[in-house]
Amino acid sequence: MIEDVIGWIIEPAHTAVLAALAADIVEPPPTIADLVERLKSDDSKNPKHLKGDRIAYEAIARAISDQPVCVARAAELLDSLAPSC
Repeated sequence: MIEDVIGWIIEPAHTAVLAALAADIVEPPPTIADLVERLKSDDSKNPKHLKGDRIAYEAIARAISDQPVCVARAAELLDSLAPSC
């Protein structure tokens, strides 16, 4: 799932990315596994779920874009997919 891909992209700079998310996400995830789980969760009764949360998505995209190693991973993924199109 795409949530797992986000975790893979974040992994090399997870400390910085997760710290950056603290500014925008209520009860920020302490680990990549927690972030991925919360991104997958569509349980609206769980206040920690992030599936469909545009603010969280934007915060994650911003945090990734601030880390060159994460940008490189995203580029690697897209470069790998491009020949398939």
